[in-house]
Amino acid sequence: MDLSNFITSAGRFLHGTSSGQPHNDAVLILMFFLGALALAHLAFWRFMKGHRWFWQSIDYVWYAGTFLSLLLGSYQFERDAEMARLNGLTQISEIELQRQNLITMSLVSECGRMLALYESGEPLRFAPFGLEQCKAAKPILREARLYVFEHLSGVDPLFNLQSKLARMSRICGHLEEIIQEHLSTHESDAPNPPQDVYYALYCDDAKRMRTQLDERLMGPQNGGGSLAVAFNDIAHLWPLLLALLVAIRLTKVTAELLQSRSRG
Repeated sequence: MDLSNFITSAGRFLHGTSSGQPHNDAVLILMFFLGALALAHLAFWRFMKGHRWFWQSIDYVWYAGTFLSLLLGSYQFERDAEMARLNGLTQISEIELQRQNLITMSLVSECGRMLALYESGEPLRFAPFGLEQCKAAKPILREARLYVFEHLSGVDPLFNLQSKLARMSRICGHLEEIIQEHLSTHESDAPNPPQDVYYALYCDDAKRMRTQLDERLMGPQNGGGSLAVAFNDIAHLWPLLLALLVAIRLTKVTAELLQSRSRG
């Protein structure tokens, strides 16, 4: 890794983002440790050699700092696990929406064509949706066309997902109203084309996917107060803090070994 890549990786690490290569962070921490070790020997050697109170106070710094670094590390691991879980919810929603994308595009294209042929009196050909289903879906075709447009718009994936789920919720809500109107005028065991469209669009899964997305969007906003904000800002630096503390502790070990040898 050359100097420019190292500086870039260091900047990304300090800002709490991945360096892009699995080994870059490890190299950065190792170089920081070696630099801290050399600096500690240069800066603290005389104090450790001539001032016993300073030598003994290193233990307090070591124990307290190590506890803090481990606390920050556990917080960071927990936060990373939560972010991975929330990102997994987004991926699940995206995968499940793919089937809705295909069905909705088919509904828009095929039902639009079938209704046009029916209204013009031309013969109907085979299509994924029957004529009765297309008639039942006619009130939602405008919303479905907007859904297809948003699917092809290419905006930010997370907000695109949010807008598509909101649009699908409106489509499914409208279908529920049509289903209830149909049930009020037909026997319970009569064919229910709006309900067929409802299940074809996987509307029964829309509420669950909406809940998953809301949880994904609300997750990063649950700050928990100023202490949590402070932890969020510095938690990713715990390996550097631990490396600095180990360097200082090893400096004391060096002093102890040399003092023992001089006494021997």
